[in-house]
Amino acid sequence: MSIDHTLREGNACADFLAKLRASSKSSLVILKAPPSDMSTLLLADAGA
Repeated sequence: MSIDHTLREGNACADFLAKLRASSKSSLVILKAPPSDMSTLLLADAGA
């Protein structure tokens, strides 16, 4: 078994979603599609 730690700079999409949830008043956030603000981060991840 291996556990790896990734800094938030290396996992921008997860950081974005965590901030989105933290700023929400709901206890549950369900997304049917990625937020448009996240598209640049997704493209950067896909190119990595």
